[in-house]
Amino acid sequence: MRKITLIILILAVFNLGIGVFGKGRKLEKIKFPPLNEIVKPEVLKAELDNGIKIRLIEDSKFPVVNFTAYLKGGDVYDPSGKTGLSSITAQLLRIGGVAGIKGEEIDKILDMNGVTISFGSSLDYFTINISALKSNFDQALEILAKILISPAFDKSKFEEIKTQLSSSISRRNDDPASIRGKEFVKLIYGQNSPFAVELEYEHLDNITINDAKKVHEMFFRPSNMMIGVTGPYSISELKPLLQKYLGNMKGAPKIPPYPLFKSPSHKFKVYFAEKANQTQSQIVVGHLGYKENIGEKAKILVFNSIFSQGFNSRLMRRLRVKMGLTYGVGGGISSEYFYPGDVSFTTFTKSESTVTAVNAILDEIKIIRTEKVTEKELSEAKDYFLNSYVFKFSSSGKVLNDHIRKEFYKLDKKKYDDLVNQIKTVTADDVLSVAQKFLDPEKMVTLIVGTRKNITEDLSELGKITDVDISIKPPQIKEKIPGATAASLKKGKDVLFSAFANNYSGYKKIRTAIKESVLNITLGQRSFTLDQSTTVIYPDKVYSETKVMGMLMKRVINGKKGYQTQMGQRKELTKEEIEESEFGGFYDIFHFRSKYNFQYLKEEKINGVVYDVIYITDKEDKWVKFFINKINKRIEIKEKINNIGGQKGLGRTYLSQFKKQNGILFPFKTEVFMKDKKVVDITMKKIIINKVVDNALFKIDTK
Repeated sequence: MRKITLIILILAVFNLGIGVFGKGRKLEKIKFPPLNEIVKPEVLKAELDNGIKIRLIEDSKFPVVNFTAYLKGGDVYDPSGKTGLSSITAQLLRIGGVAGIKGEEIDKILDMNGVTISFGSSLDYFTINISALKSNFDQALEILAKILISPAFDKSKFEEIKTQLSSSISRRNDDPASIRGKEFVKLIYGQNSPFAVELEYEHLDNITINDAKKVHEMFFRPSNMMIGVTGPYSISELKPLLQKYLGNMKGAPKIPPYPLFKSPSHKFKVYFAEKANQTQSQIVVGHLGYKENIGEKAKILVFNSIFSQGFNSRLMRRLRVKMGLTYGVGGGISSEYFYPGDVSFTTFTKSESTVTAVNAILDEIKIIRTEKVTEKELSEAKDYFLNSYVFKFSSSGKVLNDHIRKEFYKLDKKKYDDLVNQIKTVTADDVLSVAQKFLDPEKMVTLIVGTRKNITEDLSELGKITDVDISIKPPQIKEKIPGATAASLKKGKDVLFSAFANNYSGYKKIRTAIKESVLNITLGQRSFTLDQSTTVIYPDKVYSETKVMGMLMKRVINGKKGYQTQMGQRKELTKEEIEESEFGGFYDIFHFRSKYNFQYLKEEKINGVVYDVIYITDKEDKWVKFFINKINKRIEIKEKINNIGGQKGLGRTYLSQFKKQNGILFPFKTEVFMKDKKVVDITMKKIIINKVVDNALFKIDTK
């Protein structure tokens, strides 16, 4: 009986819906009342004796204080060759401690009291953020004052930050969408423009603690600081509190001129960035944009909504709904305050439909520049903006940040506050004029990130293809290597192969090797112990299993192909990664010596031992240095660029505890040092030579 009643009820509700929305009233005819007027809380102002500006919104709903300080400065002011300096300085101020107090002690104090303090660097400014209960806000300000007035600039923390940034460089090509973004800005702003320059290992090598101190002296000064606070304070309470702790800041800022923008010239071109093993292409079409202009702002916002932003935009309807090429599109006309923004339209699609997707975007650009949008599109775009605009001011923090942004960039507050009314007056003619004024097909650049061999369409349809090099420049060797001569090359070869004859002649007959080792790896403040087993069939088959904290990682190389797995994820190895694993190996040098040059550099005394130093290179300028003990002819030290857990840099490897197996000298102890710190310690437990090995280990399965 209950089931029958439930069915009747469902049918009744269903029929009610048909009556209301089907044959009865239509959704389009429902009239909504006008939106309530946005009422913003008052922003109160004050200034400390030393010039620090204060902006406050009283908010007594919760006993929480949110504090944000803005200081002119940031990444755009980084000196040439020292990209990343502002970011390093901001991080170091936060974790580097203060006079008499280590950074770790500050962290403990903050954690115990539920206080957070953070420093950040963006392109145009630095930020400092505090979140605390009102009862702990005094303590937070006291700590902040010490950081700003007497930072310790701890050297170990400085190196830790650079190590973390070095790791980020090594991973920057992992995400193809990220490659698309960073390479596009290089194309439109210029490779070395301060608005597009990319962090490299050489920049980190160039940055010193003294550089960070100079940034602190130049920008972190009272008259360069504007503080915004929301919380249960009146201005009469807040000002003396800030005066107590921050009033002792002194000195005037020394802010360099803002960099001038120089526009690179671009004809219509197509650029391609090769990213191996991709089944999709990342696409961006666009060109240099414009500086912010409030007179055009409302029209541009409506244009963006109609053309490229949101599920009902033209690009989304064309590429996803009609053609089924993608799950998403984005971009639009953007602007910046101190330099031009960009005009860009982005999407991604399967490799086979790359050209089709690009042509669809270009076709839609042509249409919107020649035909007016419909009144329905115009109405929906306006409604979307007007209905969502209120959420920009849904909290006192958002209101205050909006106010400070306008003040920081010296914007016409009255005109920006009138944006809602300006949106209401935008016409179809306005949208057409925006498309014609701000979209120039002749200047547009198309950038594709993908795997060329998987693109079955003819890329040349789009125009002449220019390849983009996305390879990561390795850290530079500081030592100046003299030019090779016939004599130094002959001596290098003679010395090295004399050592081979003495200690490594067994490589003539080596066919397989099975090794078991224990690795201790230190990255920053963390250490890991790993068990590793490696099986090799010479010259080019490697199978290794590494166990750490219950996880199994596997790496397989078979000739020119390879992959690695970790936590269920599989990553195909690049050609460079495979070659790196072979380069400089004793077997490879012994059997394929013709691909190497062996340059004798010098004698060098290390820890009381005299070594012959051999500089080994190949045709692609990869290099490694061998240090050969002059007495026993052992290769006891190696130097090369290492990449350990994303920590990339010059490493020195010490080999010791030598034992012979099948006439071959093997080190049972390996220690790798980077920047005078041990990062890897390997103890080989056993090695078995020329045992029959199952070839199935090296099978490269298709994904």
